[in-house]
Amino acid sequence: MSRPMVFNIVIDAVIHHWEHICQPIPMEEASLFYIDDGALTGTDAGWLQASLDAIARGFESFGLLMNASKTKFMVMSGGKYRTKMSSTAYTRHVAGEGMSFKEQSLAKVQCIRCGAEVCRASLRRHQQSKKRKKAEQTYDPAIPVRDRVLVEKIIVTPKTEPRQYLTTIRRGHRGIVMCAVEGCPFTVPITKNSKRLTLRKHF
Repeated sequence: MSRPMVFNIVIDAVIHHWEHICQPIPMEEASLFYIDDGALTGTDAGWLQASLDAIARGFESFGLLMNASKTKFMVMSGGKYRTKMSSTAYTRHVAGEGMSFKEQSLAKVQCIRCGAEVCRASLRRHQQSKKRKKAEQTYDPAIPVRDRVLVEKIIVTPKTEPRQYLTTIRRGHRGIVMCAVEGCPFTVPITKNSKRLTLRKHF
């Protein structure tokens, strides 16, 4: 039997022993070994240190010592978290087409109650002002606008009673989390680190 094959058998035995004594292995953790180089990755510093100690002891039992001077560690953090974007915002972000958020906020729109032109960002504040209420008394909108306003007043938006849902996610939960709303197919996958934040964003 060649020496490389014996070495591979030893590596395999040490890794299997580590997997046995360090159970359960979290989904985010992984190990990679190639010839005499190895790497451990994970999000739990305590678990990583315990794993490194177990692997070093395993190799030492076969007469192989870890070279501490060549051992390096690296701390990494994720990039900027992005939420879902509308098709308009995505087109603007990728192709640069369309108005930016600031341009949309400064765009002029007409108040259907008094006919004044105001910035889109100020429309709600304008409609609650005393100036708008006073101007509304003498405002005579054009026929198309008047008809649309009448139709909108007739249409009643259906309302539902607010409901409360209680769900508990214990710290360090590694399984799938299902939505508390009956019949909702949404689930938080195992691979998600922050299951509470993901479920909160779903609601």
